[in-house]
Amino acid sequence: MTTKALFLAAILSLAAGCAMIDGQTRPPTGASVTVEEEEAWRGAAAEEDAAALDALPGIWMEALADARRGGFARRVAEEGALLAPAMALPRAAPPPGAYLCRVLRLGARMPGIRPWSESPQAFCFVGVERDQLSLTVEAGTRRIGGYLWEEKDNRRLVFLGASSPRGTPLVGYGDDRMRDAAGLFERIGPFRYRLTLPWRGDNKLLVVELSPAPEQ
Repeated sequence: MTTKALFLAAILSLAAGCAMIDGQTRPPTGASVTVEEEEAWRGAAAEEDAAALDALPGIWMEALADARRGGFARRVAEEGALLAPAMALPRAAPPPGAYLCRVLRLGARMPGIRPWSESPQAFCFVGVERDQLSLTVEAGTRRIGGYLWEEKDNRRLVFLGASSPRGTPLVGYGDDRMRDAAGLFERIGPFRYRLTLPWRGDNKLLVVELSPAPEQ
C-alpha cells in the first residue's frame, strides 16, 4: 500500500471511531456528549452526609436486623409499609400544613442500647420558604428542622437540616456539624409520609411517620 493510501485509511478510521488522546478514548470532534447534571442537594450537603444517604439501604437493613434480633420482629412486621425500604411512591412532596408525627429509633451502635424505641406522638409542620418546602419535627426530647430538596425522579425528597434540644432555637444545616441531620423523605400511602435519617446517636436509624393533623 502506498504512503498516500495509508494516510487516507488513517483519516477514515479516525472519522469513524474515537480518537485516543493521552491514553483515553474520546469522542471525535463534533460528537454529542451527554453530561448528567448533579442533583442540587449534593451541592449543599456535606460529603459525609451524602455518603450516608447513598449507603442508607444498607444502614436500614442493619437497623432492622438489630431490632429483630433484639426481640422486636413482631413490631417490625406490624409497621408494614412504614419500615419497608422499597415502599416509596411517586409525588413525594407533602402539602404544607400541620402533621402528626411518630418517631421510631432502630438499631444499636453499641452493646446495651435498646434497638427499638418509640417517641410519643407529637406535631410536625411543613411550610414553604423561598419556594422551598421546610420541615420541623418534634422528636421526643429534640427538634429537627430543615429543608426538603427535590430529586429528579420525584419519588423522594432529600432532607438537610439540624437537630436541637427542645426549647432551644434551631440552627441551620452546616452551622454546627455535630447537629446536622440528613435524610430521605418519601410518600408511602395516601397522605402518609416518612422521613428516614441515618443517625449519629446511640441508634442507627430514625424513622419519622407523618400523617395530616385533624383540623381543629
